[in-house]
Amino acid sequence: MDYPVSDPTVGLVGGKFSDGDPVGGVAASRDPAAWANAVTDELRAIIAAAGLTPSEADLNQVLDALVLLGLRAASSTLPGVVELATDAEVQAGTDTARVVTPAGLASFAQSLAAFGYKKLPGGLILQWGNLLNIAFNQAPGATFSFPIVFPNAVLSFVSTSYFTSSGTTTVANINPSSVSASGVVYQASATIPSGTFSSRWISIGN
Repeated sequence: MDYPVSDPTVGLVGGKFSDGDPVGGVAASRDPAAWANAVTDELRAIIAAAGLTPSEADLNQVLDALVLLGLRAASSTLPGVVELATDAEVQAGTDTARVVTPAGLASFAQSLAAFGYKKLPGGLILQWGNLLNIAFNQAPGATFSFPIVFPNAVLSFVSTSYFTSSGTTTVANINPSSVSASGVVYQASATIPSGTFSSRWISIGN
């Protein structure tokens, strides 16, 4: 849809219709039938697409049609226009009117280091790490801290150990004596009295 710029007899001024200037000898623009019909047909097409019957007496039909076609606030039952949530709104997790983009989800704080964490929607937090060179005869009371403190509670903590021991079957692990929001107190457990091993761990909390 555009002005009838292809018809020089219309008399557009600056590309738009003009009332003309009788004093200056400029004629008013002509409203060609083809253009008026095109405008009407295009508006009727919008009305028909919304399932409405065009009515000469109804001056709100185009607006009504746009609403029916989605130019309205979206809801859980109706399609429509929605606003994108800001990073802060995504992380707060309480807004019910805005939508989340992949970039918004990626805005949750994280550290993808060897000792790292990832905050998830809803408040869940994953943390992980790798403890190196743990003595097989490690005395009780050894500690390590989580990358960040869980704001509320630790929901789960698991670990798995690995090592190299030629010709010897050895079982080793770290046994937590306490797990707090900030870290773990543990002692090592192994079937041989010397050497070292490592342990990978993951913890879930909120």
